[in-house]
Amino acid sequence: MNLLLTRSQEKASFFSLVPLKIGGVVTFKLNAEFELDEEEHALTKKYGFTNATLIYTDFMVDLRNAFTPSWYLGLMVMILVALFYEPWGQGFDSVIKKVIAVPISGIATVLIMTTVYFFSLRKFVTVDQMLNGGRTFYCHSVVELDEHERELKDLAHKFHITLEKAKNWGGRELNPIPEGEILYLSDQEYNQRKSLIEKAMESAGRTVRNVLNSVPKNAAEKSIVEEGSANQRNDSKSTTTRTSFQSAKTKNEAPPSEARPSVTTPPPVNDPKPGADSPNTQSHPFAPKPPSEDG
Repeated sequence: MNLLLTRSQEKASFFSLVPLKIGGVVTFKLNAEFELDEEEHALTKKYGFTNATLIYTDFMVDLRNAFTPSWYLGLMVMILVALFYEPWGQGFDSVIKKVIAVPISGIATVLIMTTVYFFSLRKFVTVDQMLNGGRTFYCHSVVELDEHERELKDLAHKFHITLEKAKNWGGRELNPIPEGEILYLSDQEYNQRKSLIEKAMESAGRTVRNVLNSVPKNAAEKSIVEEGSANQRNDSKSTTTRTSFQSAKTKNEAPPSEARPSVTTPPPVNDPKPGADSPNTQSHPFAPKPPSEDG
């Protein structure tokens, strides 16, 4: 199987009908065709690959895209017919013919050109179109031309793999899947997986936000409580210290009446003989008695 690509370009002209352009702009063309051998042709007919769709586009979107330029072209035709068309006949008949000819020409132009634009500008591609003379694509720039080439090469590669599988259709094929290889899912499965992942991520994000919002508040409250309890402990410790210190001081410093007892000194004993020169002595029970005069 081979993919044949033919590139061409149209010279810049003031007016281009397909695609509809006004102004000196170059239009590029790309013709693509599949070249199959006899065995591949037989497989294509056997399994009905000719009706297989290679590039799918929406029908209504393509119809609207084809109607837009044809409507402008039909309006231009109506203006030209109204200005330069001179019907045969004279008087009222000629006016009627001209009034009828203007809308009819515009409507016919719109219908014809919508059909032409729909089949020439539509990107809907089947295998049958790529086999019978190929398919021509109109490109507005070299960048668009290069994008079409890459897309067509990818489609040709996939179709070639399908034909190779059709050669040995049936039986059992062993396809070992290496660990960690990414499996391609269908659109429905992919959307389901994506929605589940998004919900899980959203739930995890809410949980993380709640944790982050609650941690600073609890930490602040905890620090305030710890600071208050520390202050209370310091206050109670200082109060206990002051109390113990005051009690020790009270024990050490007794009142004057208890710490210093008063000692009463007995009054001196006067000599019974007044006028004696002997000093006043204090009587003691064990003191020796002075000698008496009697001897």
